[in-house]
Amino acid sequence: MREDRVLQELITELDSLLSEKSRRISDGDTDYYKELHRLFATREKTLKDDSNPRLDEISAEQQRFYNDYGLSFNWSYLNNIEQGIFTGGDIFYNKRLTTGLKWDILGNGLLDNRSRAAELEVEKEIAEKQLMQSNAEDKYKVLYKKILYLFTKSKSAYINEYLDVVSVNLELLHRLHYKDLLSWQEVLRLSSLKAQLEHKLDTYRAVEKQLVEAEGIEILSKSTPEVTNLAVPDLDIELFLNSVRNFHEDIQLSDDKLDKLDYSFLSDISFSVSAQYNIYDNLYDRPENEAVGGREYFSTTFNISFPLPINMGSKKKLAEARKRRIVQDQKEKRRNISDEITDHFLEYQQQKQRYLELYETYLMREEEIKSQQALRKIGSPDFSIRKLSNAMIDRYGAVLDLIEAKQQLYLKLVNIDSYLPNEGIEQFISGSQIENYEPKAKRKADQLYIWSSSFAEINNQKLLHYLKREGFSHLFLSVGPDTSLYRKAKAFNQLASRQGITAEMLIGNNHLVNHENRANEFLQLANRAERLQFEGIHLDVEPHTFDDWDSNREMYLRSYVNMLEAVRASLEDTSLKLSISIPHFYDSIISDLVQYADTIVVMAYETTDIKDLLDRTEVERKILMDRLAIALRPTDFSNRRELNNFVREIVSQTKFQTFVLHDYDALKELEVK
Repeated sequence: MREDRVLQELITELDSLLSEKSRRISDGDTDYYKELHRLFATREKTLKDDSNPRLDEISAEQQRFYNDYGLSFNWSYLNNIEQGIFTGGDIFYNKRLTTGLKWDILGNGLLDNRSRAAELEVEKEIAEKQLMQSNAEDKYKVLYKKILYLFTKSKSAYINEYLDVVSVNLELLHRLHYKDLLSWQEVLRLSSLKAQLEHKLDTYRAVEKQLVEAEGIEILSKSTPEVTNLAVPDLDIELFLNSVRNFHEDIQLSDDKLDKLDYSFLSDISFSVSAQYNIYDNLYDRPENEAVGGREYFSTTFNISFPLPINMGSKKKLAEARKRRIVQDQKEKRRNISDEITDHFLEYQQQKQRYLELYETYLMREEEIKSQQALRKIGSPDFSIRKLSNAMIDRYGAVLDLIEAKQQLYLKLVNIDSYLPNEGIEQFISGSQIENYEPKAKRKADQLYIWSSSFAEINNQKLLHYLKREGFSHLFLSVGPDTSLYRKAKAFNQLASRQGITAEMLIGNNHLVNHENRANEFLQLANRAERLQFEGIHLDVEPHTFDDWDSNREMYLRSYVNMLEAVRASLEDTSLKLSISIPHFYDSIISDLVQYADTIVVMAYETTDIKDLLDRTEVERKILMDRLAIALRPTDFSNRRELNNFVREIVSQTKFQTFVLHDYDALKELEVK
């Protein structure tokens, strides 16, 4: 390929894209937290006045009742036409004028108006709290759209860079296919990725345009940092929840306010006083039917009434029930808010864990690119243009996934922020360098089977370099019956131990299950393992592969246990460990196996379903506990990322810590997919 000038030019162009246009993900610096703080601290303040139609209505109604003293002025004029038909009065008056003042003091008067004004004070306070929450929601919507715009714009810009890299790689794959070094399917796969990215770009641009049209570019773009400079923060959820609780305690209705809703018997009593001035004109005496002149005088009236039946008890209960409902509503709201915040925080933590997993994938791709570039620089035959191309494509995909994951993180932070209207979430978050988030649990398989055929074909130094790069710390290594591999295995173990990698001698002879008269053979295996400086012996003896397994299952299982007893006896005078690989259906002898094996590797093959895996290993998990390891087969997965994600998911749901891959060849094949 060195003679292919076009191919070399394409590789050089890829190098240029990597060095000049490739965006890097920050792992934390001085400005990392500042950008995050600035984004939240400068969020738009909407609804700066606290006016609200419902609040204005309550205030006006409250003022009306405060200004109503129950005092009224009345005036009336009456003009009689004729005396009655059936009876006649002694006196008949032609006109009457009455005017005066009336003062209602209790029900429907001064006292009632004051009580109603006090009740409206309670309603007003409730409305004010609702307004505060409404303002917080409006601020949340503005910041939500601002972050959505910021990340959408960033993704659009990044996809443009991504498409440049895909286009160059597509030319490169076309060239490799032209030289019969690559299948057409791989070219089509990359062409499909390019079409998907172009569709995403159109979608992001459409979203960006809609946001600008709805909010205006000035609001959305004001004080917006670069997304790769935004931290993945820690949130002090306990401190935040305490602040939310304090806020709601401050705004809850006090006992004094609630007492204004108490029932008063006086409100059912109507009591009024009035003073009247009366004028009667043209009075006629009935016998003479002559006018005797007018009269005028003052009068006072006292009027009292109350309902029957009184129902004072039921009315008091109604008022108490109303107070309890308001108090209960407040408690329920505080409890619901606390639960909602906790749920949002758990989702945030899950999103953060996903971000960190994606970040690990990004770092792996960076390492692969650097490794291939280094191999190319020194002219190593191990340099693979296909691996470089795949690593570049995967790396750009990882960065796009990281931006998307960070967007979800920030939208969740904005959601949590909305629960504290009078403060900003920025005082409860702190920026940390990404490496501080690394989970302590193992997140990928770190043990590996290597059979003798694979071991014979690879240089020790090259194998060690691969194992260190991929993070493997323990091997089950077969040297087979070929004594020529013994010296190579000893040299490998010596080198590996200096780099923290241990190995057990892998034995895959199924006929060892027939243990009778094999004591000498077991001793020879122990001596060989010690001589070659292995840490222990690992038996991959599988009697279930025999043709008569179904009919002689119990016999084989008992023989298997006896074999382990004999092997353990042969190791008594050594420091060698003993481990075994078994299928998941040896449940009936698990308790016996624990007596002899230090580690038991359960082969959980032909499944990528975690529930299925847990069902298969239920007995082993209960009995073996920390002695249990899970063996996975790379050929069951579509690619390395899918395999690693499966392991991470198992770790997150179980106490599994040890995972073994079967085997080296299968893993290498998976890496090129």
